[in-house]
Amino acid sequence: MPVVTQNTTVFRFAVRGWFVPIGISHTAALLTLLAFAGSWHWYLETLSHFRVHYLVLLVICGTLFWLASKWKQAAYAVLLASVNLMVVLPLYRVPAGVHPRGNSFTVVAANVQFSNQKRGRLLDYVRRTSPDWVALLEVTPSWVRTLRPLDASYPYSLTVPRPGGFGMALYSRHPWSDARTIPLGDAADYCLRARTRNAGSKWTLFVVHTASPISAQRVVSRNHQLRCLAELVQRETDPVVIVGDLNTTSWSPAFTDLLSQTRLLDSRRGWGVQPSWPGTYSSLGIPIDHCLVSAEIAVLNRKLGVDVGSDHLPVFVELAFQRR
Repeated sequence: MPVVTQNTTVFRFAVRGWFVPIGISHTAALLTLLAFAGSWHWYLETLSHFRVHYLVLLVICGTLFWLASKWKQAAYAVLLASVNLMVVLPLYRVPAGVHPRGNSFTVVAANVQFSNQKRGRLLDYVRRTSPDWVALLEVTPSWVRTLRPLDASYPYSLTVPRPGGFGMALYSRHPWSDARTIPLGDAADYCLRARTRNAGSKWTLFVVHTASPISAQRVVSRNHQLRCLAELVQRETDPVVIVGDLNTTSWSPAFTDLLSQTRLLDSRRGWGVQPSWPGTYSSLGIPIDHCLVSAEIAVLNRKLGVDVGSDHLPVFVELAFQRR
């Protein structure tokens, strides 16, 4: 009888000890599959933003199961981890046929956060990286005053300061033929558009900040803004670059639709996920700050910037025109 009691106690301890990894793996597996139904409901679309997190959790659980010789659980976790890996892996696949010509040009895009109390960090970062173009979001009237030192290095600028998180600014070392605000959906929504020339080629830059998807109404608004953006891009005859906070990740149905409608390319291809939000915990974050380019434009470098006091990290890209 004492032997039976001892074995029962050991068995119960083993079951309870594996409850956590088993629960985590099943939850991550369920979320992995539900994320494919993102076009059905905005709750499900939100699940699509965390592919890397599911992948890491399932790999950890699968490793623990393998070490404990729990082969079925290990195989289950690895199978679902591979599903997420296939979604994430294209961002690490280096594009073929990159043949840049002429001089490259650089762009820094940053959501500066309107309530940022460490604004000097952004100016220091811009000075160190010295980009040709600087695109800033959540620019308020007080931010415009903070940014005045940029005027010495960037003679061309377009600032649209607004209270809260709705202002924008664009600074350039190079002249443009046209720079203006363009309506993007509702009357209060807009983007910046600048048409310019580089290395003998004309191109168009869009600076965009869509609605944050924190409610069903705002998701509808964001998706409408993305559709309006796609229509604007389709009207352009020159190569296009889009930068900004699109408030969606590369795995969202809304983002996929934007790429398919515009035939633009995600600049992350070959450079990895690069999670930009939240900036303080970027290693645990998601990639919602984007740069999209036409096929005529090669991405020579893409990286995240340093902490500039915002809840977003800046995005730095080096671009060049492809040889025809």
